[in-house]
Amino acid sequence: IRTFASLLTAGGRIYHETHYAPLLRLDGAVHEIALEVVRADGGRLPVLVNSVLARDASGEPMEVRTAVFGATDRREYERELVRAKQRAEASEVHALALARTLEETLIPPALPAVPDLELDAVYRPAGDGGEVGGDFYDVFEIAQGDWVVVVGDVCGKGVEAAVITAVARHTIRAATVRH
Repeated sequence: IRTFASLLTAGGRIYHETHYAPLLRLDGAVHEIALEVVRADGGRLPVLVNSVLARDASGEPMEVRTAVFGATDRREYERELVRAKQRAEASEVHALALARTLEETLIPPALPAVPDLELDAVYRPAGDGGEVGGDFYDVFEIAQGDWVVVVGDVCGKGVEAAVITAVARHTIRAATVRH
């Protein structure tokens, strides 16, 4: 006669002795425990196990009724979920980097030195800074001693607002040179 534990992998046997069996004795049942059994060919088969401990009238353990369900498809589904989560996290990191890069192109890297005028600017993005906004400023010279200072706010957030911000900022520069 083989015991249930003898069908398990080495790690499964350890888990059986340290968690599964004590929980079964304590609660009288265990549900949806993920284990691996060793197949006749030596391969591993992922399974979900439910067990109920039947007791006699005096409360002594009599038998264990166990249902074993193959979980190969479920295990692959769980792996795919993990892969999808990893792809989503990588995509979020990439999107944040793109937002920062885009934002840096919309804000002048340094203010120019304007004679007889002290300039200072601080850009503080809303929230956690992960989404590019529509706020912008610019300072540029259009003729000797003739300067333009622009502060703008495009309605909205995200890539759409950033695109409009870029168009607005560059259009203002172009328009001031022509007029």
